Amino acid sequence: MNTGKLVLTFDESINGSTINVTDISLQNSNMNNASSVVRLSNETTISQLQVDTFELTLSANVLNQLKDATNLVTTVNNTYIRFGDNVAKDFAGLLVLPSPQDSALKILQPNFVADSSKPELVSFSINMDTAVLKMTFSESVDPTTFDPTKIFIQNQKVATQERRLINASEVTGAIDTVSFVLDQEDLNSIKFNTLLANSEEDTYIRMNSGVVKDRKGNTGKEVTDLNALKASKYTADTTSGSVTSFELNMNTESLIIRFSEPVSVTSFESSSTFLQSIKNASNGGTRFHLSSQTPVPSASEFGTIVEISLHSSDVDTLKLNTGMGTTTGNTFLSLDLGAFNDTAGNPIAKRGSSTALTPLKVTNDTTPPEIKSFDLSLSLDTITISFSEPVLASSFTANKLIMTDKVGGFNISLTALTPKNGNAATITYDVSFTDSNNIKGNTVVAIDQSSTRLYSLEGAVSDMASVLSAPIPASSPLTVNNYGADSSSPFLVSYDFIMDDGTLPAYLTLIFSEIVSAESIIVTEMALQNAQNISAIGDPKTFPLTSKSNKSYVNSHEITIFIH
Repeated sequence: MNTGKLVLTFDESINGSTINVTDISLQNSNMNNASSVVRLSNETTISQLQVDTFELTLSANVLNQLKDATNLVTTVNNTYIRFGDNVAKDFAGLLVLPSPQDSALKILQPNFVADSSKPELVSFSINMDTAVLKMTFSESVDPTTFDPTKIFIQNQKVATQERRLINASEVTGAIDTVSFVLDQEDLNSIKFNTLLANSEEDTYIRMNSGVVKDRKGNTGKEVTDLNALKASKYTADTTSGSVTSFELNMNTESLIIRFSEPVSVTSFESSSTFLQSIKNASNGGTRFHLSSQTPVPSASEFGTIVEISLHSSDVDTLKLNTGMGTTTGNTFLSLDLGAFNDTAGNPIAKRGSSTALTPLKVTNDTTPPEIKSFDLSLSLDTITISFSEPVLASSFTANKLIMTDKVGGFNISLTALTPKNGNAATITYDVSFTDSNNIKGNTVVAIDQSSTRLYSLEGAVSDMASVLSAPIPASSPLTVNNYGADSSSPFLVSYDFIMDDGTLPAYLTLIFSEIVSAESIIVTEMALQNAQNISAIGDPKTFPLTSKSNKSYVNSHEITIFIH
């Protein structure tokens, strides 16, 4: 049974040319109705050893049939031969007698060699579309003994890339073949590795001893790394995968997409990847494609899960649109053809805007916004604040914003800020007249860039999800990014003049556009006159102020002069 040789010895010389091998059967008992019978085929070859002795080499098919049977030719007790009526003739033309009724000839013990040969892997094919791997062995094998964990798929003899299989399903056998469906994880791993199993040229198998046994319990031979077997047939993956689910996380500012098979992250096309606020975008709502500045995604689970770090512009769009990206009912994903390709280059199937995908989960923004930088213009009386994310412009609590010159230095708390633009990540505020005068009127804070610093209390502003801002500790205030010194000249806005009973002293209060230095006021440069343009009237009168008049010495936008 190892060599497939059957030796027949007759009681006289036989004409070898008359031997009819198809009239010879091997069976498991001497009975005519034996339960297991295999008839020899025309592919059997005949060699004459003696005038009365012939060696028959069984065809591979017949030998495999014999090996596949569990109750036939395993011992001398179930090995019998039966001749039909026309098995052979002697040289006188007389037919060899057929086997008598229920008297098939039993083999003798010394003449029987049981099957002890180990099945060897002869060839294999792999279909990357159907995930079916078919293995052909040198003899009949028992598929119930199949162990896929002893198989390695590798890229060449002496592998530099490999995948050891972890499981298999739908294992079937037919005589000398075993077919099975690759486990999904194995298939994904192989597809994701672009240096492995792209064609016959980089698809090899090696295997440990015992991947399968034959019907007689002989363990299959090992295929070593050095002798790894190349695929005899390779069917490429030509089927497009699809998106199966997604999640949006506004805390991590990421979009997580799951696919039915591994995808190539470098194939990602942001302009073909859309978020929308309703499932069917043709009914309205908001829809936008991801920014062209979106970085290349990262992959996990062998490329079946892709994580996209959203660009700040897309994050801002989502956060500013409070009717989108907050629940599974207002967040949907659609993909144009070409948004992703699988690792074989097949485009992932389109997911149209009219049937956009509902997310498994939306994680709302719970991250406190932060003040990242600020600019101050004392000429324009504005402060421009940049945040880590869009905020509600009107939510600013001014008295939680403190300007200082240094750690532990002089502080000025703001009292009122009026936004000049709407909700955004960068907002310019008008500084109140009072705050402006407080800043301009001191000689410590905000006199130059190095003395212009800012810290804040917790909850100075809230983001679009109503999350209160994180504080800026007084121990580490922010230094102004762009400092604009006051270059606008103050001007007289109005004045009040009071002289009770028409007699001196009189009080002249000058009201300026901003705080001024009282010390800089030169009283003798001022005069009272009886008309706005005295040259245009017939009786002009002028009353110059003299050094006898004195003034208040407190810096303010209101300066009072006492006229004597």
